[in-house]
Amino acid sequence: MGVTITYESTPQQMRTAFREVSRRGFNRIVFRAFLIGIPLVQSIVILSDPRNRVSVLGAIWMLLPWLVMFPLLFFALSAMLRGWVTRRMFKDDATQKGPQQRTLDGEGFHIRSPGLSADVSWAVMRSAVETSNFFLLYQTRDCAYFLPKDAMSDSDVASVRDLLRSRLGDKARVSKP
Repeated sequence: MGVTITYESTPQQMRTAFREVSRRGFNRIVFRAFLIGIPLVQSIVILSDPRNRVSVLGAIWMLLPWLVMFPLLFFALSAMLRGWVTRRMFKDDATQKGPQQRTLDGEGFHIRSPGLSADVSWAVMRSAVETSNFFLLYQTRDCAYFLPKDAMSDSDVASVRDLLRSRLGDKARVSKP
């Protein structure tokens, strides 16, 4: 039993997949460490100086950039960078242009696209996650192949779930039937 999906990649699809992959694994830890760590350290530095604790209003004004502006800029720059990277990757990667064929079967995951042919066996597949838009197939902790659910019929989605459960067991985090 296997499922073959054929679709055309779009920049929006790549951006969404990139965002969903980066929400998991080590990237998520680094992102949160920067988002929380830098304002926290700066707040400690500001409040550790007794001169800054004389006036509550003065201390608030000194903390405001680190507690409000830094997270806003960090989110904005992260979103802009993600958009730029995915647009550039889509534009420069010839293998993403044209029909993309993905097959999931008893042997593993197979990719066929212009200029690219790859076979990934189940033995090297680390895990799989189902999101609202994709099935993410992880070969490493931070690198995933994606199968867009909008290119699948309902029966294909159910078949992919069954196949992932049978081959990966507990490492497949997919919806219940």
